[in-house]
Amino acid sequence: MKTSRKAPPLGEKIQVRSFRAALPHCNPRLRLLRCGAMSSQKGKAVKTKKKAWLLGLGLDGKDGHTRITTGENFKLVGGSEETHGSMQEKAVKVNEQLKRRGKTLETVSGDEFYEIADKVGMPLFEAQRARQRN
Repeated sequence: MKTSRKAPPLGEKIQVRSFRAALPHCNPRLRLLRCGAMSSQKGKAVKTKKKAWLLGLGLDGKDGHTRITTGENFKLVGGSEETHGSMQEKAVKVNEQLKRRGKTLETVSGDEFYEIADKVGMPLFEAQRARQRN
């Protein structure tokens, strides 16, 4: 059986019930995070697999288009048509270089990644900073 509620007349006081009052054991401000205590296997640590990916941000898009490209290990957001295309090209080239070497983003060393990025012409902030120090 459905009942419909009518809005109270103007000026009439209404009672507002909060969820906290109805459910005193709940705290709506809590954010649950996955941890070992929440696993179904008591006493065993939860193993999480590392997932590495490239993030490309294009900040020069002024034409009103929202460009988003996702791949197996990269996410590209924004930019003008030219910038976004350049990011796509470099992300694909990085993946090709990784495949040639038999590596993934999770298994490649930092130095090797910087070498690949430099080879495909991808500017990296950390790499630029390292060059300035030397």
